[in-house]
Amino acid sequence: MRQLRAFFFRLAGLFRKDRRDRDLSAEMETHLTMHLEDNLRAGMSLAEARRQALIKLGGIEQTKEICRERRGLPLLETFFQDLRFAFRMLRKNPGFTAVAALTLALGIGANTAIFSIVNAVVLRPLPYKDSSRIVTFHTKTAMFPNFTLPLTWPAFQEVRGQSTLLEETAACWATDRTLTGVDQPEVLRVTGVSNGFFEELGGTAEQGRLLSEQDHKPGQDRLAVISDAFWRTRFATDSSVIGRKLILDKEVYTIIGVAAQGFAFPERSEVWLPLSLTPEIEQNQKFFRFQVLGKLRKGEKLETLQAGLGAIGQRIAKLDPALGKGYKLSAEPLLESRVHDAQQSYLVLLAAATFVLLIACANLTSLLMARGWGRNREMAVRAALGASPGRLQRQGLVESCLLALLGGTVGIALAAGIVGVFRAIAPSGTPRLAEITPDWTLLWFALASSLLSGVVFGLAPARRAARMAPSEALKEGTAGSVSGTSRFGSALVVVEVALAFILLIASTLMMQTLAHLLHQNPGFRTDHLLTFDLPQASQWNQKDSESSATGQIVRLKDMLAQVRRLPGVQDVVASDHGILNGMMYEHSGLQLEGALPEQSAVTESVIARYISPDYFHMLGISLVRGREFDEQDQQGTQKVVMVNEAMARKYWSTLDIVGKRLSVSTDGKGTPQWNEIVGVVANARDVGIQDEASPEFYLALFQWGVP
Repeated sequence: MRQLRAFFFRLAGLFRKDRRDRDLSAEMETHLTMHLEDNLRAGMSLAEARRQALIKLGGIEQTKEICRERRGLPLLETFFQDLRFAFRMLRKNPGFTAVAALTLALGIGANTAIFSIVNAVVLRPLPYKDSSRIVTFHTKTAMFPNFTLPLTWPAFQEVRGQSTLLEETAACWATDRTLTGVDQPEVLRVTGVSNGFFEELGGTAEQGRLLSEQDHKPGQDRLAVISDAFWRTRFATDSSVIGRKLILDKEVYTIIGVAAQGFAFPERSEVWLPLSLTPEIEQNQKFFRFQVLGKLRKGEKLETLQAGLGAIGQRIAKLDPALGKGYKLSAEPLLESRVHDAQQSYLVLLAAATFVLLIACANLTSLLMARGWGRNREMAVRAALGASPGRLQRQGLVESCLLALLGGTVGIALAAGIVGVFRAIAPSGTPRLAEITPDWTLLWFALASSLLSGVVFGLAPARRAARMAPSEALKEGTAGSVSGTSRFGSALVVVEVALAFILLIASTLMMQTLAHLLHQNPGFRTDHLLTFDLPQASQWNQKDSESSATGQIVRLKDMLAQVRRLPGVQDVVASDHGILNGMMYEHSGLQLEGALPEQSAVTESVIARYISPDYFHMLGISLVRGREFDEQDQQGTQKVVMVNEAMARKYWSTLDIVGKRLSVSTDGKGTPQWNEIVGVVANARDVGIQDEASPEFYLALFQWGVP
């Protein structure tokens, strides 16, 4: 306690120094006067009495210095002295200060911005209750060997039965639905959720309540929970929103609650509804639509769950042999599933930004070395006056750290701007995009980067200045000192060139890859083409006639006709999946008439695309054999199909296959349905420009409806 009081007393001594010095001077004068009077009474002359009094006190100024040291913190005082001196030196050289600060700002700003993104996307835990224990489940099957799929409803029920390993389980299914009954209809991201969804994620209500177990029972009213963002944009935070109606695809729902701000799972979800499924979907082993979440019990390992899922997969595969031997269920942490596609790219960017910062530090080290050469005499004089090497070294580090903080301040503003630009231009599918915002983490990282950079680029010049002998520094220059500086400068140049060369190679490879992709011939025209998505009628409740294949075709034709009448639109076609978006639909278990003997029964999956008439004509994909789909290919007519060259050559070894047949099952029961091949088209890289064209076949959209 005594030491603590002494520390605070010393700390207080740093403040109001002028007043304390005046008090000390007055006290010293009082003591001097008392000793002087004692000496005069002892019979001394005035001069002798004063001399003896000064000797007894030990010298006025020396005593004052001892008192000042004991009442303050010398290390802190000298630090503030160094700081004031550093400010004066930087203000004295504004050109050098500006160049150095901007150089650092670029390195620190880029590094801080990328770290802010990496922290928000990869490092920061998900904003859900016990998020580290939440896992999501995937399906692998021989039907779709190139993809991991969500689960079917029967598979979800099997997973939910793993109560010994999982504390909670829930399923959800997100899709787009159209909000009507308002001035301006809009497409909303609507998620159907099972019982326990909000409880597992720790969701809370900002207004009203969330969905309960009772709300999921059959015969209940149609209820909805809306997101905070939707509440603010559509209802302007109206507290009377509870009880209001939402009309989604002609179905009326009552709003019972507003989810807490920041809750949005799956991403971009605006409305949550209780899942309402038909018996066909509940029993279908091939309807891979449900994202399933589970929360591991405390102490349970993911590996143990994986073993249990293996047994479930084998059991499901035996119940439905059409799933194939490759059927497998797996689980992975929810965070990893959401960011693993982007994680590597972000870490590469962070490494590149770190290289930029290191190059900036090397540049500043060279600048400080050159500047320090001009301050040799100054340092020599300070050393001759009693400054220790440690004090000189500390002075240099304070200057470099102050310079780094100036650069870091500019870098913070630059980083905030980079993050804002990234959010504006990032694709909508970027994981955790809404969470990428400037925050205190950005500020602390920038501060730490600045101080570390200041030490890195300031240490060598400071050590050099502290170690130089005053006698050498006061000379015009010596061969030894010049040689040593030259060697260190050469080493810095080598480091800078090496780092820059690494960045140059990486950038060149990236630009070469980009140029290669830009010059790839995709196999279809790319000029004057626009793509857009159409909202699809809800598939949760198929009682509505417009949710049937016939209703979907009628709606789709009407939409296409309306778009075709818009000014500037020459033509419009439709496909179940867009082009070059990495998405595709695959079929397996195909049977091919007249194919090579070993290819008559296709075991692997083949890309399928449902298209409207004139699709190939508008995209400029050449017709090699036969004809395109036309308006005669409607429901009730002979089912027709087209294939690309890659498929014709692989399975038939010829392009002359018009008139042959191909069977495909689309009813979920494995029933083969034969389609007559009416045309062969040229290959097109319509899935990804970086991939070679794969075997692909095309079904008439107006015969099947949207799959």
